[in-house]
Amino acid sequence: MCKVNMDLSVEKNLKFAVYSLMLSKHEEFSLNELTEDIMKYQNLDQELLNKKISLLLKNWVISGVLQEHLDTFSLV
Repeated sequence: MCKVNMDLSVEKNLKFAVYSLMLSKHEEFSLNELTEDIMKYQNLDQELLNKKISLLLKNWVISGVLQEHLDTFSLV
């Protein structure tokens, strides 16, 4: 995998980054883990980032891409 610098304040870039992170996970992951992973690369407003990632995860659960467990998610 290569490192790519993207402006994560742009919605489509954030969506791509979160989806890529999810694909790299080999076990269940939480919203907070994804937020922390993104924050390692860019200093963004953590509360706003958390809300945006939460919305993405909810949409992916509804569309069947993700399974939601109690506090974690996993790829289908």
